[in-house]
Amino acid sequence: MFVSRLLLRLPRLGHLLSMISTSCFANTAATLYEAGCDVVGLFSMAADSCGNAYMREAYMRALARVERGTSITEALEREPSVDPILIQLTGIGETSGDLGGSLRHRSDAYDEEVPQTAKWALSLIEPGVLIVGGAVVMYVLLAALRSS
Repeated sequence: MFVSRLLLRLPRLGHLLSMISTSCFANTAATLYEAGCDVVGLFSMAADSCGNAYMREAYMRALARVERGTSITEALEREPSVDPILIQLTGIGETSGDLGGSLRHRSDAYDEEVPQTAKWALSLIEPGVLIVGGAVVMYVLLAALRSS
């Protein structure tokens, strides 16, 4: 739990991990809703699929509120780690009767955005890898020159 929360707080990586977790949750929840699953089963299975222990606990706390009679939107609003756009789309889906479509919309948006963000993050790492690789090669060459 501690590591999951720590990862979500990292500057750029945390946002990327949060997007992936939200996308997994929304996609699973939309599929289960469209298949006719009840809200309790939907939340528990979708929370298990999100891939982050901290986010899973947030969704499970929201589920406990829903079981006590709170709307899904209100339950999610009380969790600070839940994506605000997911909350808004859940509210729209609840009022319009198309919760599955709203959740699918958020999942699709993140499925398009995640690869772009990951590519950007990897492009920042490439220079560091080159520098570290060059330092290792230089160390090996200096060690070989010194021993001869």
